[in-house]
Amino acid sequence: MMKGRLLQALAWTVLALSAPPAAGQEVDAPETARLVQDLLAAQGGMQAWEESVAVEFDHVMFTPAVYAEGDTHWWASREVIEHGTLRAYAEWPIDGARLAHDGREVWSVGWKRPNAPDGMARIHYFLVFLPWLTQQDDARLTAGSPASLPGQEVESLVVDVAFGEGEPPFALFIDPDTHRLRGFRNRGSLHVIHRFGDADGLSIPIDWTTYLNGNVIGHHSVYHASLLDHFDESLLEAPPGAVRGSGAG
Repeated sequence: MMKGRLLQALAWTVLALSAPPAAGQEVDAPETARLVQDLLAAQGGMQAWEESVAVEFDHVMFTPAVYAEGDTHWWASREVIEHGTLRAYAEWPIDGARLAHDGREVWSVGWKRPNAPDGMARIHYFLVFLPWLTQQDDARLTAGSPASLPGQEVESLVVDVAFGEGEPPFALFIDPDTHRLRGFRNRGSLHVIHRFGDADGLSIPIDWTTYLNGNVIGHHSVYHASLLDHFDESLLEAPPGAVRGSGAG
């Protein structure tokens, strides 16, 4: 058992030392790059991700609070997102709603949620696949101060992740021993991972809880996640009556 762990650790170290940052990617220090490469190795590596074009998955959230009249405690969506372009399509069956983002503009039909549709088009993609998205050309990785997540006494190693301009909107919380993901931060929300599942060789979070100011605001589950070798562009075609932009449609 000990020999196996040593060999696994050696393999992670070799991978981390041999893998340069992605073209255009900004990393504050070699140690940060190695930590992220260790994380990727522990979560399934990059090969399956790089061989895919898009992903699809079901996301379900239960929230204890109802934020607007007519809202429900359950949020459910079936989502398809293309790597790189971030073109996206989602169906929200509880609401009978649909939305799509072509990389420039969002359209929606039957949108009822208090959150604007452009803000919901790709957020779950970033939360579920954040380790692999650190390899995007526009990613900026910066080591943060070690910190603990709700319910976890042992501190995690933290890497702040930003895409494009602005303050880092995400952070990875990484187990210092196993190099696996423990949770993540999105703006002020902390997400604590309870369970992982397989998505064609990638180990992704499929069960997590979201906290805001110490309070539980959501329990999330992900189902039927898979990597795709194509993205159906016909999904982006807006139907008659679709509302374009961030307003409800």
